[in-house]
Amino acid sequence: VMAGEGVMAGEGAAAGMLAEPSADVAPAGSSEGRTLLHLPARELLLHGLLQNRGMVLIAAAFGLAWETGLFERASDWIAGEQSWIGPAVEGAAADVVAAGILVTVVALAALAVAFVIFARLLSIVWTLVRLHDYRVVRSEEGLRATFGMLTQVAATIPLRRVQTVTIHEGPLQRWAGRVAVGVQTAGGSQAGQPGNADPHRHRLAPILRRERLRDFLREVVPELDAPEVGWEPVSPLAFRRVVRGTCFVATLAAVPLYFGLGAWGVAFHAAFLAWAVFYARRYVACLGWALKDDMVWFRSGWLWRRTTIARYTRIQVVALRASPIDRWRGMASLRVDTAGAGAAAHKVDIPYLPLDTARKLRTLLAAEAARTAFRW
Repeated sequence: VMAGEGVMAGEGAAAGMLAEPSADVAPAGSSEGRTLLHLPARELLLHGLLQNRGMVLIAAAFGLAWETGLFERASDWIAGEQSWIGPAVEGAAADVVAAGILVTVVALAALAVAFVIFARLLSIVWTLVRLHDYRVVRSEEGLRATFGMLTQVAATIPLRRVQTVTIHEGPLQRWAGRVAVGVQTAGGSQAGQPGNADPHRHRLAPILRRERLRDFLREVVPELDAPEVGWEPVSPLAFRRVVRGTCFVATLAAVPLYFGLGAWGVAFHAAFLAWAVFYARRYVACLGWALKDDMVWFRSGWLWRRTTIARYTRIQVVALRASPIDRWRGMASLRVDTAGAGAAAHKVDIPYLPLDTARKLRTLLAAEAARTAFRW
């Protein structure tokens, strides 16, 4: 049961936008607009390697083969008398097993590595074909993205409909010094945006060098002025709440191991608990919020980190929520809604705030948003 209070606020003008110059940024303008981003083949190759879309394609292919009965027909053909594949595979497997446990483990590891390499190569090919000549141009109409080798796509995002900007950063992207940038729009349609299941969410910059992110955002979002963001932490009691939940899940996962592994179950349980504590500490440490340049910032996630920026002029609802446990601990969560926020979007939803801080923040944001008039 959640107890909540909400404030409706107007949404107003202010043009903001987002795109990215990950590799080649053309400073010169043209009659059709100014190019903000052009991804060459090397950046697309890196994007495909980091994204690993190949696993999704393989899973889709397996599902299609299963539904159409292709697996059954292929199995019957391989096991047939005229096929040499079945006997060859059985013979190779028997030779590996006969060579000993070490050879078997090495062979299985080699198969796993080969599968991962194949999936990555498939992801690279898919990315090179799908996002070929990816280009984002700023024109009077807004942001226009064009891409595609076989199927060519041209999508336009009006700047006045951009509600939030989200920066995505996974573990492999951090290792490579890259980020991705997306925008949430009000109304409109998907318009062919790559890898987008939400009709109002657009991955405008699939890949962008981290060192160019601040300058790029400063260029396309004029309100971004200050060089650094001073992040505010959540409540000091947040770690206790999170670690209890993670330790409970770790204990549930370890219980079956006691029956199957005996004394070894204790060791696995201890390892699970250690990971649960470490995960909770990192998760809470990565939670943060900030008010800067007439915008509210929110970041979350440890391995897969996301930072969302919402301008005051785009805020429609500011809601404070406090569950019974929140009230017992003197906490609350604050949610900022904008037009067009989809279910899968990363919203400004700040958990584990001290109650006084949440109330003050709610009052401030509602007052700032109420100063502007709603305008599409």
